[in-house]
Amino acid sequence: MKTKLNLESVNFWFQEFRIPLFWITRKDSKMFSRDFVALYKNRVVQVYTLSNREIEEDKEGFKFFSKIKNVLRYEKEVKNAIKPIRTAVKYCKNLNVKKLSKQELEKQFFEMLVLLSLYSNVYFQTEPIRLVSIDANEKKFKNTIKKLGKLRFLLAKEFESFHRIIYGILMGEISRRTKISFTDFFFFNYSEMKNLFRGERPRSQLMRKRMRGYAYIIGKGKGKIITGVDFKKILKKITKIKTGQGIIKGQIVMKGFARGKVRLILHNKLNIKKDVAKFKKGEILVTEMTRPDTVLACKKASAIVTDEGGITSHAAIISRELKLPCIVATKIATQILKNGDLIEIDANEGVVKILKKK
Repeated sequence: MKTKLNLESVNFWFQEFRIPLFWITRKDSKMFSRDFVALYKNRVVQVYTLSNREIEEDKEGFKFFSKIKNVLRYEKEVKNAIKPIRTAVKYCKNLNVKKLSKQELEKQFFEMLVLLSLYSNVYFQTEPIRLVSIDANEKKFKNTIKKLGKLRFLLAKEFESFHRIIYGILMGEISRRTKISFTDFFFFNYSEMKNLFRGERPRSQLMRKRMRGYAYIIGKGKGKIITGVDFKKILKKITKIKTGQGIIKGQIVMKGFARGKVRLILHNKLNIKKDVAKFKKGEILVTEMTRPDTVLACKKASAIVTDEGGITSHAAIISRELKLPCIVATKIATQILKNGDLIEIDANEGVVKILKKK
């Protein structure tokens, strides 16, 4: 596959702390099935949409969720997705993985990945890029947004225990048997994980290159992993930041106004509890996306600003509950703002203004 990256069509989607490459390269995930690029660097994966995917997803999401009958239909889909997850988690918690044969361990691991696909395909339906045109300020959509937000939060909560089973218990046992470091598995593509159970291992040189950084690009149904010099060129082009006059713009999810000092909480750190504990009342929380582990900081904050998210994101839900001014989907806030910067949040206009750099 010759990769011609149209940089004009690249739009930041989300970033996450270490998404496994074997998950990104699966073919049955709606999230990772078409037109995107994933960039891995320093334990963080940043995902961007390509071509017109962002526009197309928004149109599909609006067409579906603008009808009440489909919102109710989605609610049933969520409940149906949660049932097998709970069953699988309960089963695996009581499973003695050390006694499993190689074939049984393989079967259990890949069955859990199939369940993960079913889950993520339901979760994907309320991704922010699919809900841009569902206006949170329109009266007719308020109940829809509230319901979708709760359903998304419920799915995320259920996934926590599911996540521990796959990446903890099962991968931990695979690591013990193969003598391959647990963290190395995050750089295996899907085929390589399958072949591992046949006794085949990817070249160590190839793994080292991916660990230093990689891009995974998929377009027209074909994907390619890029490393080395070519990866660095792509990384430099895509992550080039344009701020413009000290102003950062994003999507409004809770209106209001605030002024205060920035406190960054980044999830690419191994332990963010210390950063949450340092958070002072009245500071403005700036993060990739709020999560349950940052709720204590949210309660002290005078406002919230995130790189990612939309009207059903965790930040949107928590800011509405706490009645905090909140702007999401800025894309670059955590890259531009530093601890101690004095900023002004105008969540009536969706603007973050830098008043004074520390």
